[in-house]
Amino acid sequence: MQTGPANFSNRIAARKIAIFCAIALAITLALAAAPESSAQSANDPSLENYPQFVPFGGAGASLSHGHSRCAMQLGASFAVAPTNSWQDLLLEGGYIGPWANLKTGSALFSANYLTRRKINSNEKFIPFFTAGYSRLFDTGNAINFGGGVDCQLNRTNALRIEARDYYAFTEPRRQDVALRIGYVIYLDLPD
Repeated sequence: MQTGPANFSNRIAARKIAIFCAIALAITLALAAAPESSAQSANDPSLENYPQFVPFGGAGASLSHGHSRCAMQLGASFAVAPTNSWQDLLLEGGYIGPWANLKTGSALFSANYLTRRKINSNEKFIPFFTAGYSRLFDTGNAINFGGGVDCQLNRTNALRIEARDYYAFTEPRRQDVALRIGYVIYLDLPD
């Protein structure tokens, strides 16, 4: 068993991830249990097929050169992804890096294909899959893929839970995986 500063910092990083996950779970449960606005009528259509803005955050691991570190993914995305369509696009910007040393992480930009499938029109859960190209600044080029589910909270918002994997295929090779939570805001843009 390791002792000393390295083991101590790993325990602190693990505690940070546990605290983040507990907070995220509490927010998720609170939002899912919140009653829908009484001002919304039954004839008011959902905005789920409108463009969406999603701030997100998550915890996971960064794997490189034979070792792993606790890591985070933070950022926001903009998507045009109507349900059950094949003409979908997601643009994402953010940060990926280890908890213990934030300055060793990378800013990122991603351009992705995103598909969202809704089986029943009255379903609150919309599963999705995404894959695409990412530029990890200070690291190199990467591919990314992931999937998850959007849980409709009301006609204008949803909670997104997803798993995402970024794999840098240029040197230095690295892989960043995380479980992320986002808050989907459907944008009712004027024509």
